[in-house]
Amino acid sequence: MTSAAGELAACPVCGHPAGPEAACGECLWTLRSGPQPGPITPELRREFEARLEAARHTWDTTVAALLSPERETYQDQIRGGLPQAAEWAAALQRADLAARGAVEAGTLHARQVKSCRRGLTDV
Repeated sequence: MTSAAGELAACPVCGHPAGPEAACGECLWTLRSGPQPGPITPELRREFEARLEAARHTWDTTVAALLSPERETYQDQIRGGLPQAAEWAAALQRADLAARGAVEAGTLHARQVKSCRRGLTDV
């Protein structure tokens, strides 16, 4: 899939190249869906932006937890800022599940571990 500018399109959450599927193969973010009834209102746009920012924050927090048990280590790389204690605890649990191969379906794919590490190698 390519963007209007001819560039390879990527998931706005995890950066994985977007294919023809409706959802990202890495983070499961919906990349495309059918037409929605009615106009795109400012409220709908705000709701979408809030969901996107939350997904990015969760993704980045999980990546950081995979790389370090210390919440502050990658704080500059986490979109949305330093996670709250409860967010960090949840990220550590997801990272632990991924590292052990016991990943909850629909939450975090085992192959994310590799892509997560690859995504933060420029830190």
